[in-house]
Amino acid sequence: MRFLSKLLFLVNLILPLMALASEPLIIACRGGMADVPENTLLSIEKAVDSGADAVWLTLQLTKDNEIVLYRPADLKTLTNLQGPVSAYTVGDLQRADAGYWYGKPAYPWRGKNLSIPTLAEVLKRWPNTFFFLDIKAINVPPQLISVLLEDTLEASHSVDRVRVYATDERYLAALPDTIDRFESGSATQTVLADIITNHRCDIPSSSMEKWYGLKYPSAASKASQQTQINEAIRCFKNNTSAKIILLGDNDKAIYKTAQTLHADGVLVESPGLFSKKS
Repeated sequence: MRFLSKLLFLVNLILPLMALASEPLIIACRGGMADVPENTLLSIEKAVDSGADAVWLTLQLTKDNEIVLYRPADLKTLTNLQGPVSAYTVGDLQRADAGYWYGKPAYPWRGKNLSIPTLAEVLKRWPNTFFFLDIKAINVPPQLISVLLEDTLEASHSVDRVRVYATDERYLAALPDTIDRFESGSATQTVLADIITNHRCDIPSSSMEKWYGLKYPSAASKASQQTQINEAIRCFKNNTSAKIILLGDNDKAIYKTAQTLHADGVLVESPGLFSKKS
């Protein structure tokens, strides 16, 4: 019965993503940071309710080794605390005001009980949501957060519904083989340079998915830059194991480009603007 329950869970999770395979996924950046304070339970709730296909969250580690959602290096950027996340316990951070500096000059989310949540509580509260997890564990040993992340995902039966990203490739390299992750930034840039400079499309085939995050030029960029990235995306998509997420903004033109080039998803700051419900 336990095996059957897990099988049914995976089917219920994967079928919606398969149904959307012909359309790029709408991925809410930090829960939809343009709409409400980022990386909060409220932001995730609003992203899911607006029809986002997945949510992109940013991870750091507390003083007592709990994985929480926060991005900047200093808490004073977004909250009423100051200093690194690693200087506080999870209890301290759950009493912080995560909406303190949002929405200048009115600051409408101050005192609204928006705290810094743990990854564990998010995975428990949204058991059927797909998440992209961005490790920003500043000054934390990669092996430590790798072990803690693996434990958290396994405890919540979430290994199959996450993909892990990190700008620091040491955090990707430390992950166990059971956790799917993006290719490192340096590996992605190497492939991009070969495509753009040498016009050579030579991406090694793989039986496993290879996820790539590509920064897409804005509408204000030179047309030649967009042409080069378009060429690169076509190259990546020649390899069926390559999965492309465009790291853009709230530019609907980027989403249309993703549709045309069959990219797998677009990271957006206001998922409601792109909702398939509308």
